[in-house]
Amino acid sequence: MANLTRHNIIVAGACNSGKSTLVNALLGYDASLISDIAGTTTDPGRFLIEIPGAGPCRIIDTPGADDNAPGLGQSRSSVARKALAEADLIILTVGFNSAVETEIMQLADRRPTPVICVATKSDISGPRSDDAIMVCAPDRTGLDTLTSRIAAVLGAISAPPPLLGGLVAEGDTVVLVMPQDSEAPKDRIILPQQMVIRALLDAGAAAVCCDTGTYEGILRLLSSPPQLVITDSQVFGTVNSLTPPHIPLTSFSILMAHHKCDLRSCMEGARHLLSLKGKPARILIAQACSHVPDGEDIGTVKLPRMLRTTLGPQISVSHAYGRHLPDDLGTYDLVIHCGACMFTRAHVMNRFVQIAAAGLHVTNYGVAIAACQNILSRISVPV
Repeated sequence: MANLTRHNIIVAGACNSGKSTLVNALLGYDASLISDIAGTTTDPGRFLIEIPGAGPCRIIDTPGADDNAPGLGQSRSSVARKALAEADLIILTVGFNSAVETEIMQLADRRPTPVICVATKSDISGPRSDDAIMVCAPDRTGLDTLTSRIAAVLGAISAPPPLLGGLVAEGDTVVLVMPQDSEAPKDRIILPQQMVIRALLDAGAAAVCCDTGTYEGILRLLSSPPQLVITDSQVFGTVNSLTPPHIPLTSFSILMAHHKCDLRSCMEGARHLLSLKGKPARILIAQACSHVPDGEDIGTVKLPRMLRTTLGPQISVSHAYGRHLPDDLGTYDLVIHCGACMFTRAHVMNRFVQIAAAGLHVTNYGVAIAACQNILSRISVPV
């Protein structure tokens, strides 16, 4: 299951510290534009790579974090800092601007995110850090040492909690309720459903897949009750009404909350959500991927409708899409996050740290919907 997402390796540091040259050397080809002019890298460049011992990774080349040039300089440095939130690992080029390098180290320590310090341009400069790896990218000196360190650091990162979290045993029958509405991708199923099916196969369990309309008939056809029902969260209420109380019930989104982030925080966030009933609260719905929503979209249509039905029409709902959260987090009362199937666990946990630092509670789609449907106590959660 861990190979479904790539490790994010962020290359960060000061302007003209050899970041792009180092990225090109690791990739083995010229992917990033290189120049002696500060500010050449304006947006993070994202490149896929397989690193021996680390597996599939994504190297992200960032602008200089100390760029203060007139015009776009501060925007470039802001982009560089925001990219750090995506990191499973930071490669920090050192010896060029001690203030910004210390700032990045402190930020990484708060999250926490492992850091490998690299003294680039070792062909023209002497050692600048006792624990830094000396690298000369043009002649590839030190690259083997660096890739070995990358593999060791990423290999030591704890694997995400098992997706099914002890809810399923070998030989179990599990019914998966997967409504195929207009939001469902054509000719395929969404990633969390793929992940659950694979996890069930690995566990030696049987997966019975159905749509909402055929679910009741499937239950009648089974010779014995299933050991678990996993549903799309948006039909939680319907599936719950059709599921006998003795059959455990959960959702794909709740499994993702366990696998990708902190389910306990999500449960606490759901309780805080219910405390907002009748209050003029502001809620931010954070969607990690940036699909084009339509009339049945869960994040922009169905979930806001549920929130206003549960909490009252005075609730204000805003949305954030993509890799980064808005800078004005402190103006909200609660964040509801999607399942984040396209993000690494480290990226999601970094976002949770950012939300907590703003003094906010956070929950996710599935947990929030269960709370709105008043069935949170009914739901089986992984451990």
